[in-house]
Amino acid sequence: MKQCQLIPSGQRSVDTVKRLLFAMCLLVCAAACGCHEGKERLSGLEAAGESPPVESEAVRAEMKLYFRNNNYSRDPESLPVIPVTRLVSPEEITARAVLEALIAGPSPGEELQYGAGPVINGSELHIEDVYIKNKICVVRLQSPHPLPLYNYAHQSPALAEAVLAQSLLRSLGKLLPVEAVWLFHNGSPWQSGSFNWLCPLAPHGAGVGYTLYFCADQASYYSRQGLEFLTPVQVRLEASGQEKEEEGVFARIIALLSQDYDPAHRAALPQGIKVRDFTLAEHQLLIDLAAPFSGSPEEARAFVGALVYTFTGLPEIDAVQVTVMGQTWESGGIAWPHPLSREDLKRDLNLR
Repeated sequence: MKQCQLIPSGQRSVDTVKRLLFAMCLLVCAAACGCHEGKERLSGLEAAGESPPVESEAVRAEMKLYFRNNNYSRDPESLPVIPVTRLVSPEEITARAVLEALIAGPSPGEELQYGAGPVINGSELHIEDVYIKNKICVVRLQSPHPLPLYNYAHQSPALAEAVLAQSLLRSLGKLLPVEAVWLFHNGSPWQSGSFNWLCPLAPHGAGVGYTLYFCADQASYYSRQGLEFLTPVQVRLEASGQEKEEEGVFARIIALLSQDYDPAHRAALPQGIKVRDFTLAEHQLLIDLAAPFSGSPEEARAFVGALVYTFTGLPEIDAVQVTVMGQTWESGGIAWPHPLSREDLKRDLNLR
């Protein structure tokens, strides 16, 4: 039978203390190892050129808006509009957002800090559409009355119109890939006392790109399939919106198409053609000539094709029609009684 060995109480206390000291040593060693491993991980990130993860700040972008310069009357040497920069998220910088911001006007703080004022009265004004196509920003507005310019005391109507035009051109022109702005009001290009937006407008000196269709050199109109006798040429034309209609871009396009561009690009229209009027409404361009001309069926076909293809290259123009003193255009056995689109020409290549 085994005998029980009694351990003195003093000895038991010593053993307990030893065990506690041993456990504490283990905890200290573990903590030291963990700290060392953390330092190694951190030094490893630094060696790799990486930074410890931190909370990223929201990305902000600049939206530049041009409002009325309230100090312009006291300083005529300044510009009628001044820039105001807002920091927004990149997703907010769209043509619609810029247009809505211009209609809403500057904030009280911007009015105080920059001397900025509204450019347009948003009362009963509706944005029908705003989009970018072929580097042209099209703005379609609707209201039950003439375009509501913002009227200030002692401000002439011409200045109010200039402020609106410059505000749109400068503000929307900051968007990529916008090169020009085309303003429509109640379905037609906006025409005021000073500005005519029959064509897109660009900031001064910039110009707008157009694609004009000429006849290929020595091309036989019927020897090529479809409308392949037409060949495009890129030109850049500048307009301020203040030219007379007979001096405007559309009239210059007609004049260019009436002469040879170079030996490889022949005139598609007869020389000396004169236009009485251009009318653009509901996506249809009507060109009214001052006098008829007589030509062969081939020349008539080139005339129709060049005008349709040239002008329907612009946004907002889906079809074109030519009249003579308000009457149906006819030449070379071809009549043009209604607007024609590119699809119409593709379906009826002989234009019978």
